[in-house]
Amino acid sequence: MVEFRTKQEIQRNKLHEEICTQYNEFRSLMPNATPTRIFTVIAQQHGMTSMGVRNIIIRNGLYQPAK
Repeated sequence: MVEFRTKQEIQRNKLHEEICTQYNEFRSLMPNATPTRIFTVIAQQHGMTSMGVRNIIIRNGLYQPAK
């Protein structure tokens, strides 16, 4: 099968998948922790901002912010 994604896109997709997996693990381990706290912990591990992690989680349908 032919891969149409660039190396950077593949790396970004892997990072997003890892972040989503970590979010799900933290939610199951710490059900009383706020989503913002979890975003912050994940962001620190990946050298990102918590808002960047939040946007990834929202785009993947794992978190619905209050409107």
